Amino acid sequence: MTVERTPAEVAVQARPARRLASLVGPEQMAELHEALADACKVLNSRVVWNVNSTATGGGVAEILRGLIPYLSSGGIATRWLVIQGDPRVQSETQIESRSQTTSKSDS
Repeated sequence: MTVERTPAEVAVQARPARRLASLVGPEQMAELHEALADACKVLNSRVVWNVNSTATGGGVAEILRGLIPYLSSGGIATRWLVIQGDPRVQSETQIESRSQTTSKSDS
């Protein structure tokens, strides 16, 4: 039996980069604004699609949740889709990821 798995879009509100000003100095803020402007030019109105298997929990989801709002406010069209994969594959990849993380931290 085939189960239809439709991607779901994660809504993320834009967050102004100026909120970071109290955490970094003026030089870093200028670099951030310059990098955002350069990215906008290079992307030339293209959309950056982020595709992940979860919207919460896990490292990638947390990074996207923190990063996308600043990219969006910087003028970069950004979308985030969550896909539902085969649970058996996801379970296996999580086990593999944990084992790699554990072996790296043991070295």
